[in-house]
Amino acid sequence: MQPISAGISAHVELEIVTPTSPLRLPLEICERIIDFLAPASTTPQLTESLQAIICRNDLYSCMRACPAWIPRCQFHLMEVARFVSRYSLIHYARQLRRSPESRQRIKSVVISQDEDDHSWVSAVPLLLPLKLDNLTLEAVDLSALHPMALQRLHLLQVSFLMLKSVHYSYYYEVARLVKFTSARRAIWVLDHTYIPDSPGVVRGVRTSLRDAEVYATWMKQVANLLRNFILFSSSPMSLKFFVSGNEDDNVYGFNFITDKFTQSQTFDSSTPRRVLGPIFPRPAFSDLPKDHRSLWNHVFRTWQMNCCRDVSNGLLESMAITVERNAFRLTRKFEGENYDQIGPSTLEIIGSIDNVHLDFVAYANCVIRRLSALEIQEVIIPLMITPRYLTPNVFECLDDALNHPNFAGLVRVTLIIRTRLDSPIQCELDFGPELFPRTYARGLIFVARCERPECQIHSPSSDSAKGSDIKNEEAAIDLV
Repeated sequence: MQPISAGISAHVELEIVTPTSPLRLPLEICERIIDFLAPASTTPQLTESLQAIICRNDLYSCMRACPAWIPRCQFHLMEVARFVSRYSLIHYARQLRRSPESRQRIKSVVISQDEDDHSWVSAVPLLLPLKLDNLTLEAVDLSALHPMALQRLHLLQVSFLMLKSVHYSYYYEVARLVKFTSARRAIWVLDHTYIPDSPGVVRGVRTSLRDAEVYATWMKQVANLLRNFILFSSSPMSLKFFVSGNEDDNVYGFNFITDKFTQSQTFDSSTPRRVLGPIFPRPAFSDLPKDHRSLWNHVFRTWQMNCCRDVSNGLLESMAITVERNAFRLTRKFEGENYDQIGPSTLEIIGSIDNVHLDFVAYANCVIRRLSALEIQEVIIPLMITPRYLTPNVFECLDDALNHPNFAGLVRVTLIIRTRLDSPIQCELDFGPELFPRTYARGLIFVARCERPECQIHSPSSDSAKGSDIKNEEAAIDLV
């Protein structure tokens, strides 16, 4: 067999032709790749997420790699505009002067002020389009805004408004911003280092809010807001408070920390704590610290507020206060095409009972007694319980609170208890009669069926099932 080069003359040398430059992809394909790298959405969660930051950094890298890719990268980068200094403001102003049509590409705006110069912030609203998906203000002094900026904000339509550690002299400055932007959803993160001396009172400012979330550090901040800050809305509104908690608070994580305590032999004596649980003299609402009493008094008043559309309609669709894993939530249903019919109210108590959250039941007892006059028809109690505290004496005060005279119209109590396999109460149907005997005797606790896999009555183990099968086979053999 001859070699492949046999037919080629010996004096002829083969040349390997190499291109002077690598092959380039068409610009259209490169732009499709850039579209794939761009963030998929400009929602507030995705705009601030690590994934969105990585996508934006990739777009900046593409701009530096090839000049032909700059227009497509700018097309996507213009969706989120960040103003952090006077220089970023000048940069965007020059870019909008070169291509005015790119203004409509702006969907999300972040204004972050981390310097002493406040004058440039008032010029930002003049560069924004009239319709935005998201507007975030971080460390901005609302009292220093120019009247021209406020007039421009009054023309904006913002779907989502986020306020992070903004500075203000009066509550009205915050309420005015919410009203001017026509925001449907708002998140307000309070600055724990900045508390104005006399923020004033806001009464009856009409907004377009549907959902509002407030993040605070102390209960006192929430109580002050509910006392002095009242917003109305043209539609049912959902209001949520998230308190990070502070060890200096008298009630940390909805657990009693008070001088009225007794050491119980039921709990671990090696770690003495100041506790006021239900096995001691039952705590009353007056035993709560002043800030917490003020908080729940204002919750009671706020839940009864009427909507600005009709004095016979309620304002709030839901209201929740959450500290760590524990929460209290009030909800009601609105019926009818114009939300002109108010349904019954429901109270949901979400909590954990363990070595850390030992007195949550005692705190819930005080809250239930205060809110019992709200004509609540259903109480939902989802709890995570350490088995050692799954005893009737722990829940005695809560059982008494559910049988308060104001709860005469109570229709249903739903128990959702989660515990470990070594629970002293194995069957889910026994939680009601064992832990809440008085409420169960009224026929308010209803459990359709037991769904606990470790229940030996309704879900027998495989070993017991095999044993019963063997006994049945032996009985059949004996009969034969």
